Amino acid sequence: TEWDKIIGEYRRKLVKTEKKNAAALSHVHEEGSGFDMEMTEVVLPAHQNHMKHTFGGVVMAWMAKAALAVAARKSKRSAGSLLVRSVLRVEFNEGSVVSDHLIFRPRLNSIFDGGRSAEVEVRVSKRSISTGVETSMNSGFFYISGSGTKTDIPFSSITNLHHSITNGKMLEKTQQATAWRRRLLLARQQLLGGIGEVVEWHSTLHDLAPVLTVLSVLRLARHNDPCVCWLELDINKKKTGVVTTIEWTPGKTWGRSDTFSLRAKGVLKQGSPSLSSVFQTLKTKRPEWD
Repeated sequence: TEWDKIIGEYRRKLVKTEKKNAAALSHVHEEGSGFDMEMTEVVLPAHQNHMKHTFGGVVMAWMAKAALAVAARKSKRSAGSLLVRSVLRVEFNEGSVVSDHLIFRPRLNSIFDGGRSAEVEVRVSKRSISTGVETSMNSGFFYISGSGTKTDIPFSSITNLHHSITNGKMLEKTQQATAWRRRLLLARQQLLGGIGEVVEWHSTLHDLAPVLTVLSVLRLARHNDPCVCWLELDINKKKTGVVTTIEWTPGKTWGRSDTFSLRAKGVLKQGSPSLSSVFQTLKTKRPEWD
C-alpha cells in the first residue's frame, strides 16, 4: 500500500543517518583496550543462511548472551533475572562462515539511574580455524536492567566498574561517549514514542529527528492494536474541511496516564502540502522547538 511505501522510505532514511553517526559514536575504541571477559562460539551449519554466512540474528543473540553474562557477573545475580532493554548501534562490518570461531568481548561501560540499568559494550572478532588469524567483525551497545521495579537495583553494589581500562585518557573518553550515547538513546525513544516531551538536542539528531517524528506520527495513525480503544468524537463534519474522522484514546496506552491522544483521518486535496514538505519543515524547525 501507499502507507507501507512511505514508511519504508523513511526507514531507509533512518538507516542512512545511522551509518553517518556510527563512526562518531564508536571512535573511542582502541585495539587492546580492556574487556571484562571473553566468550567463544563456533559457527555451525545450522547458523548459516543461504549465502553461506552466519545469520545476523544468531550473532546478535550471542552478543546479548555475552552482555547478560558480564552484567550478571558484575552484579552477582543470575542472568535470568536481568533483561536487555535496548540495543544501540549494532554494526556488522564483516561476515563469518561455518567453522569460524567468534570471540565476544563484553565490557560494562557505565551505570545509570542509581544502579537500575547499565550499558554493556560488546566487541566481536572472528578467528579462522585454518589460518588462526583474528579479524574484527562487529560491535554493539546493550542496555541491561532488572525487572524494572523501583526496588530492583541490580548494579547498586558495583564499586570497581572500570578496572579493565587502565589508560586514564581512554577511561575519560569511554565515560564521555557513554553519556553521549545514553542521551541520544533517550532522545530517540522520546521522538519515536511521540510522547511529547522536550528532547535534549544534539547535532547528530539533525537528520534523525524529522525521520523519527514522521515515523512516530505514522505509527500513531496506523495503530490497530486490539487492546487500544479509539473513540470517535462527535463533531460537525461539514465544518471540518478535509478531516473526516477525529478519534481519541486515553494516554495510558502510551504510558502517559495523565494525557490523551488524538488522531485525525482524512484525505488531502490536490495541492495540499506533501509529506516531503512536512519532513523538510520538521528538519528546519525541530532544533528551534527543542
